[in-house]
Amino acid sequence: MDMLRFDERCSMISDLNKQIKPLRLTPFKWDILYRNEAVKCFHQHLPISCVVVSSALVETCLCWEHFRRKPKEERKTIELDEFRFVSLNSLFDEYIDSDIPLESLMDTDEPQFTAIEDLKKRSKKERREAISRIRYVLTRNKFTHGDLFYLRVSLSNLIPFNKEELIDYGIEDKEWWNPSFETVAYVHLSKTLRFMKAFTDLLIEKTN
Repeated sequence: MDMLRFDERCSMISDLNKQIKPLRLTPFKWDILYRNEAVKCFHQHLPISCVVVSSALVETCLCWEHFRRKPKEERKTIELDEFRFVSLNSLFDEYIDSDIPLESLMDTDEPQFTAIEDLKKRSKKERREAISRIRYVLTRNKFTHGDLFYLRVSLSNLIPFNKEELIDYGIEDKEWWNPSFETVAYVHLSKTLRFMKAFTDLLIEKTN
C-alpha cells in the first residue's frame, strides 16, 4: 500500500474515532484505552496488533454490557472469573436477539447479514456455526490464534467482495485480489469504530 493511500486511511480512521461520543462503557476506561490503542496500532503499521486489540475492545464492551444487564442482586455475586469463559462467538450469540447493533460489525454481502432474523430462529448449534463464519469473528479468530500463518484462509476472504462496499472502503480490484494485513486491519478497525459509535449512541439514547 502506498503511503498516500495509507495516510488517507489513517485520516479516515481518526475521523471515525472522533465521531464516537465520550461515554465510559467499562471500569477504569478500558474501552477508551483499547480504542485509542487500536487506532495507534494501525497508524504505526502494526496490523496484527490492530485486529487483536480492536476485537478485544468489542469483546470487553459486550462483556460489561452482559454484566450491566443482569439484575442488581446478581451483580453483587458475579465472579469476574466467569468472563474468562466468554468468547466473541458466544457474545454474538447472546446479543443476536437484542438491540445491540451487531450489524455494524458485518458486511452487507455476508449471508448472515441478510439472514440475521433467520439466525434468531436457528438451533443453538446452527447459530454458533453461522456466527463463526461472520467475517469480523472469523478475522478475530484467525489473527488471534495465528491460523493465517498456516495458510488456512486467504486474506481476500476477510474483506467484502461487494463492489459498492469496496468503493466505500476505497479498495480497488487489484488490492482486493492481493490484500495486505494492513488492508484487513483497516476494514476490521473501521467496522469496530462504526460499532462503537452505534453502541454509544444507543446507550446515550436509552439513558435520555
